Amino acid sequence: MNYQHLHISRKFSFALSCLLIVGCSFLRANVLYAAKRLSSVDQKAVNKLIYDFGQPGKNRAEIVKTVLGYGPTAATVLLKRLDYSLRLHMPRYESSFKSVAERKLRSDLKSKKKTIDEHRKALRQLRQKGNNLRKSEIVARGDPALAALREIFFPSRESILGGDERLQKQRKGVIFLLECKNDCLKVMGKDQVKFMEELATNERGQLMELIYKQVKGTSVMKTNAKLKDKIEPLEAEGIDDLNMMRMLMGLGALKIDVKLCDACRDHSKDMKTKKFFAHNSPVPGKKTPWDRAKNFKTTARAENIAYGRRKPQQTNMGWFHSPGHHVNMLDPNHAYMGLGHYRTYWTQLFR
Repeated sequence: MNYQHLHISRKFSFALSCLLIVGCSFLRANVLYAAKRLSSVDQKAVNKLIYDFGQPGKNRAEIVKTVLGYGPTAATVLLKRLDYSLRLHMPRYESSFKSVAERKLRSDLKSKKKTIDEHRKALRQLRQKGNNLRKSEIVARGDPALAALREIFFPSRESILGGDERLQKQRKGVIFLLECKNDCLKVMGKDQVKFMEELATNERGQLMELIYKQVKGTSVMKTNAKLKDKIEPLEAEGIDDLNMMRMLMGLGALKIDVKLCDACRDHSKDMKTKKFFAHNSPVPGKKTPWDRAKNFKTTARAENIAYGRRKPQQTNMGWFHSPGHHVNMLDPNHAYMGLGHYRTYWTQLFR
């Protein structure tokens, strides 16, 4: 066999392979098309079942099971019906959840006003000690007071649902529809949705809106929400976490200063890459926090730094337990803040 013959054989082999691939694809496409179609009798039966699904008194779980037995095409039709039902029932549940949660929160805050005032006073007294504050005092008095405020202002989902049978029934209905939707997606060979996580996130979001309203932080938090895409996600989380801590204590929420965040992030990166940990930087032109803020066209009046933790919530609690940092982050005279991280290095600036 010479080279030329070998070359021709390869061409022939390639052409034959292409024909086989095209032929197989054609056959597969026809099989799939045939699989997608329902006979007129089956289509009529599926339509009747889906109609019954929307009628009261019907065993909807059994209907879904029967429809899915007809395969992917029937599942696709049922999925559209489920999406329609969710567009009706989800907003109703969200509205009811928000209404019940607001009533409970208002009732709790009213009945526990004296307790709230006492805990806030304890935290204020710690803060006012300034340089005389000790970590042992924060742990002994600050931790219990903050934990108690969180418990009062953050009612659990179970406590919100527990006192309202109508709300429980609505939530159960929404979950059933979402479970049916996942069953359809499974039959259709598509990725299923982590709907319980999404539902819990949505409920928490509604609750947070109510809390912001009660602690008079709605305006600042809405302003901050518009700026979050300009900073790192973990930085936004850390700022939200500190603001919630401040609002629970009766302090004002701090607005995001994007330029301060940039300055903080820059210092955190310098500390990691230049191998130092200090407020004063060895980098020319960046010696003090005030220099670094000025470099980014803004100002600052206080700084916190930390390293070793990956999550901003952990970092905030580390600062909370450190007397000097505690006083800095909870100063009632601050109006703006920045938070920046690089790996496990964190910097806060305030103005």
